[in-house]
Amino acid sequence: MFDLDKFGPKKCGITPEKVREIFKNHGEEISHEESRGILEVMCFLAKLAVDQIVNEHECS
Repeated sequence: MFDLDKFGPKKCGITPEKVREIFKNHGEEISHEESRGILEVMCFLAKLAVDQIVNEHECS
């Protein structure tokens, strides 16, 4: 799906540790691996959204 190691947390703007902190603030404890999975999906969806916007502007 999305290779977080290749893309890097700096480009996503958030780290797995920050994801864990956010979930903890909302009463949910998640593992480091779960936070990486959530972050991978989040970054994938963000990149997909940006790609769609760029493609729409190129086609018009």
